[in-house]
Amino acid sequence: FFSAPYPYKSFIMGVYLLLLLMRALGLKRKSLGSIVDIATGEPLSFAIFRIIMPGSNLEVGHRIADKYGRYYCLVAKGQYYVKIENKNEDGSYSLVYTSPIIDATKNGIIKQKFEI
Repeated sequence: FFSAPYPYKSFIMGVYLLLLLMRALGLKRKSLGSIVDIATGEPLSFAIFRIIMPGSNLEVGHRIADKYGRYYCLVAKGQYYVKIENKNEDGSYSLVYTSPIIDATKNGIIKQKFEI
């Protein structure tokens, strides 16, 4: 940047400084939940994470965990429970966990670590 200050280099340097300032002021990545097999300690890769409204048993959404068993779930504020389905070797899914009621009334984010 200092040896050849072209306009596009100045722009890129400005973007980097803006990102650095935003990070210093507290802008952080979203926190993730995880799904782990307690017996092996391995993550449940590509598990289906279903969010169910208690009482009506209505599925309000679902997420698919990534390769490392991580997920991010933003829901409307309220109470929910979760059903987790593990991907089998043949490509089908089987139900492996049903959670107790989760309270998401504070911020509407479900980010627990589920050990199955």
